[in-house]
Amino acid sequence: MVSKTIGGILLLVGTSIGGAILVLPLATASAGFTNASLLFIAAWLLMTYCSFLLLEANLWLPAGTNLGNMVKVTLGKPGVVITWVFYLFLLYTLLCAYISAGADVFGGLLAAHMHALPHYLSASLFTLIIGLVVFTGIRNVDWLNRLLMFTKLGILIVLISLLFPHVNSKALTLGNPLAALSSITVIITSFSFAVIIPSLRLYLDSDINSLRRSILIGSIIPLICYLLWEAVIIGVIPSTGDHGLIAISHSHTPTSNLLASIRDLLKNRQTIIFAEIFASLSVVTSFLGVSLSLSDFITDGLCVKRNLLGSLFVFSLTYGPPFFITLLAPNLFVISINYAGLCCIVLHIFLPIAIVWQGRYRSKLAYNASYRTLGGKGILAICFLLGLATMIIDIYLLLN
Repeated sequence: MVSKTIGGILLLVGTSIGGAILVLPLATASAGFTNASLLFIAAWLLMTYCSFLLLEANLWLPAGTNLGNMVKVTLGKPGVVITWVFYLFLLYTLLCAYISAGADVFGGLLAAHMHALPHYLSASLFTLIIGLVVFTGIRNVDWLNRLLMFTKLGILIVLISLLFPHVNSKALTLGNPLAALSSITVIITSFSFAVIIPSLRLYLDSDINSLRRSILIGSIIPLICYLLWEAVIIGVIPSTGDHGLIAISHSHTPTSNLLASIRDLLKNRQTIIFAEIFASLSVVTSFLGVSLSLSDFITDGLCVKRNLLGSLFVFSLTYGPPFFITLLAPNLFVISINYAGLCCIVLHIFLPIAIVWQGRYRSKLAYNASYRTLGGKGILAICFLLGLATMIIDIYLLLN
């Protein structure tokens, strides 16, 4: 079970830490390291607590029950409709991002060793290869994810080690506390690992101790990685100026411009190579986690049998829409990605609170529960108000 727990931890970490980690310092540049760190810790506490709420609710029901049926049992049909709309919107949007980025990485690798392929063919091969791994079973996903995650975390440690000697400690004390509000949704989204909890329960055979350890440790590792990455980037690259973090964040290609700034400042090509490999691996590990979560959600929600025909049906529903959106309407993805944070708030804060409130205090579904998250009505109400405040800020930013 220890080996499985390690696999569970890495599945959570892989789902949480995506290629977006590279641009987190850009989103928080105006806030500064100190203010951003406080927000990261607050977001981690809120999202991790709500993840434990989701685990509690999932353990009330049979293994294999996903978010859709959890909502159906506790909140009824209106809740089911809301869940399906927000869940599919969020995960399809994320898959669009990963297919697009994965196609670029895969196409680049092929171009370096043979003739360059058209974008649609690179996207097709990337989706098919990684998608087949997902649909051969969670064990294969686990082993591939372990290999990629150990490599990715090792590269991140190397990157931080290369950048750390160049950190200007004075730069870490700068920042505008009010500007931190503009980055709160991005930070909340960076801890969106709860989608994989129902799949994780299946993988860990409903072992409560292993599930709790996986969620706790698997959420702490991204927090530490985010804080260290924030420190070295904000400490090395100035926030202001023509080539500062704020200017980079408003450019059309922020990730590549950030890598270029690191290269120009350090005069070290190895750093750029490591950063590019890290970003590529982050795309694949996040793609694995999101794919697994969405396929299990569709399988449970539509009551699809786990046979060959059912797997082909779920495969087409999981990858078909984001694949064709990426090819036919890329601008639709660019527009919709701005609303991903709003979906995270609804799915990962409001829904777990509502489900647990209903199950504990109204339907008594949790009467003989084997596990209960610490905290009663007061803690649930505080978490709800924090989520509501975050949603109001997100809507305000979207409208302005």
